[in-house]
Amino acid sequence: MKNLGFEEKSITDKQRESCSVLVMQRLLEKYSEKHNISFDEAFSLFAKSQIYNQLFDYETRLWAEGPDYLLKLFEDNINI
Repeated sequence: MKNLGFEEKSITDKQRESCSVLVMQRLLEKYSEKHNISFDEAFSLFAKSQIYNQLFDYETRLWAEGPDYLLKLFEDNINI
């Protein structure tokens, strides 16, 4: 696990949730632009994916990744 310069224990679940929501919003903006669909359609697809569940499972630490990384995971997941 990479050291991001902070103690994992010092981050609350509320902060993890905020990070998750922000990164999800950005990845959905990118996905909807890339695939020429509405944000709502992108959200509907994402909410049904494993990546959505993993994002809000804070032990996966996906909340700490950037939107481009999560976008790739999402696109790979829906192409299976």
